[in-house]
This record gives sequence, structure tokens and C-alpha cells, in this order.
Amino acid sequence: MTAQNPQRPPAAPTARPTGTSEKTPYTTPARQQVFILVLRALMEAGIVAGLAWWGYRAGAGTGLKILLAVGAPALGFGFWGVVDFHQAGRLAKPLRLLQELAISALAAVAVYATGQHFLGWALGLLSVAYHALVYLQGGQLLKHRPSPGARTRPAPGAPVAPAWPEPGRAGQGEPASATGGDAS
Repeated sequence: MTAQNPQRPPAAPTARPTGTSEKTPYTTPARQQVFILVLRALMEAGIVAGLAWWGYRAGAGTGLKILLAVGAPALGFGFWGVVDFHQAGRLAKPLRLLQELAISALAAVAVYATGQHFLGWALGLLSVAYHALVYLQGGQLLKHRPSPGARTRPAPGAPVAPAWPEPGRAGQGEPASATGGDAS
């Protein structure tokens, strides 16, 4: 049997506030997210630069060179931004992945076609590495957004709005009276 010191109360366990840790602010998941964002930025910058470089090299005159250098990235990212796969249901994520890989591959081939073989391969590998890391970490390319007109369910335990009677009963679209009888 152990005796406690009567002059000293037992020490209470120290509780750490919820959500804090002893680690530095840049924990491993945060560093991975930063790394993935840097890869994404490099990939997108490479796509823009690659398509612009191809457009400049493919044009014959100065005006056409400038038009293609501006137009090729605009078309690539225009296609990327205009198409909304949220309406595709289960196919939304695979379609978005195919779209991003196709645009990346197009830019890599365009860079390769200008004679910059190493940079073309590097852009293609960067795109594959980025997408592989996103999916290996359980990430996704599309942010969840309910489709227009979709009915959302209330959270468990949330109050539910009172049911409205069918038109023609208890008035036109008015709630039934508490007594359940006709008001007439």
C-alpha cells in the first residue's frame, strides 16, 4: 500500500487542447500537400509554356507566331476549364483524370516536337508523377459539389421541416391545422 503525501494533492493529468500537437507547424501531411501543390504549379506552368513555345515555333510570320503562342495555351486551358464533369456521376473523376492527362500529354508532345526532347519527356513524367501522388494520397482532382437540382439530405439529428399537405387539402399549400379539422 502506498501512502499519499497529505500536503501535496495528486497531480492532475495535463490535457493538451484538442487539435494541437508537439510537432512543428509543418507536419508531414502539410509538407506533402505543399509538395503536391508545387508539382501542380510546375505542371501547369510547363503546360502553358510548352503550348506557347510550340505555337511560337509553329508559326511562319511574326503575327502568326504571336497568335499561336497566345492561342494554343488559351485553347488548352479553355477546354480544361469549360468542361464540367460534375454532371457525369461516377465517371466524373476518371473523365477529369483523362482530360488532365490528355492536355498534359498534348503539351509534352508539343514540346517534344519543337526539338526539346528532354523537356518534353520531363513534362510528361511530371504530369504522371503529380497525378499518381494525388491518387496515392487519397486526393481527388474534383472538389465535391452537388449537382444543380440535387436534393441534399439533412445531417443526422438535424430538425426536419414540417410536412406540407398536398394541394387541395387544408387549403392551397397551407399547413394543416393543429386540430386536424377543417377551418371552414
